[in-house]
Amino acid sequence: MASLLFVFIANAIGLYLAGKFIPGFSFPLSAWEPFLIATGIFTLISVVIKPVVKFLLFPLIFLTLGLAHLFINMGMLYLLDHLLDSVAITGLFPLFLPSPLLSLIPKLLHNSPKTR
Repeated sequence: MASLLFVFIANAIGLYLAGKFIPGFSFPLSAWEPFLIATGIFTLISVVIKPVVKFLLFPLIFLTLGLAHLFINMGMLYLLDHLLDSVAITGLFPLFLPSPLLSLIPKLLHNSPKTR
């Protein structure tokens, strides 16, 4: 449960930053409810579908030395764009830019110093 909450918070931060600063990446930031729903759906995509895709594409990930992770993230964002009308990603560039961001934020949050 704690790891699911961690993934949800990391996705919320990443999607908020992407929606705020990347032109062409439209994400519901005006109200909390659509934002939390979209973040929850993206978290479910990340927790359920993404590991299966990573398992199936492991040879490609291995051959590209991990570069295929960016394309997997792009695919997950593309799936989110098609599932929700409130999310609009126009073009390839706004689809690519959040991918490193969504990969980096969980790593930064996980490696942050723990408070006692």
